[in-house]
Amino acid sequence: MKKTYIIILISFILTGVYTSTCMAGWLFFSKPEFKGRILDAETKEPIEGAVVVAVYHTEPIIGGPGGKWTSDISVREALTDGKGEFCIPSYYTILNPFSVGDITSFIIYKPGYMSYSALHHHPDYSGTCLEDFFAREIGEKAEAVKSSVTMEKIVITYGVVELLKRLTKKERLRAIPSWPVDMGANELPLLFKALNEENQRYGIGEVK
Repeated sequence: MKKTYIIILISFILTGVYTSTCMAGWLFFSKPEFKGRILDAETKEPIEGAVVVAVYHTEPIIGGPGGKWTSDISVREALTDGKGEFCIPSYYTILNPFSVGDITSFIIYKPGYMSYSALHHHPDYSGTCLEDFFAREIGEKAEAVKSSVTMEKIVITYGVVELLKRLTKKERLRAIPSWPVDMGANELPLLFKALNEENQRYGIGEVK
């Protein structure tokens, strides 16, 4: 009997450790390294100094009366280099035993450009995973189904994001992204520095 319990426990642990990128992990939260290249949508030139944020989420195993909800457990930031490329190291932690890992979301922001949230602007191609877009090799191409209705196929390029310029005051202010509500400048120093530089440009108060 004791041996059976040990086997079951090991099975749970392995499930948490070896969960794929797109699936939720139990107990052991594990996310891979994320990489990408950020380009100007018009010129195709690399954008240096863009802030890239990975927001790590969990959700309860059992939802309440209102259903399940997502919690932000941690964030990691990076700046794009002269090639427009960024790298966010892999992340590991131990979870509350009553929660499981959820899909990572991303924020990309550079003043003067449209901000990017992978949860809202990432192409919804059938058969692809949100996290895989930044977990594969930059520039890797693959065929995906654009629409499950028409079965139209398209070639996607992993890790490459093109941002449109925002020139007017109205456009630039509307491009300012939202961030995790329970996190501030201490957790997101790079993002908040960029946000406050843009706010200062237009005489808006500092965010903390």
